Amino acid sequence: MIGQFKRLSYISLIEFHPGRGAQYCRSAGTGSRIIKFDHKVHTVLLQLPSKVKKIISYYSLAFLGKVALKTSSKCTSNKAGY
Repeated sequence: MIGQFKRLSYISLIEFHPGRGAQYCRSAGTGSRIIKFDHKVHTVLLQLPSKVKKIISYYSLAFLGKVALKTSSKCTSNKAGY
């Protein structure tokens, strides 16, 4: 649940509806920032990697931190299967 994280921390792989899979911040090296909590209506204001601000539910699922393998796009290999 996003409500358990601290303000101004980075989260990734945001899932609005349980069982549907991650819908935001899925690519390598991306992460959304928690800007503000509104405890009265159970919502959270997020800043997505595209600098768009979005309001989502307090009870949505997410992972703490950014998506791993940020440097995977910098690796080049000519071998098959890499």
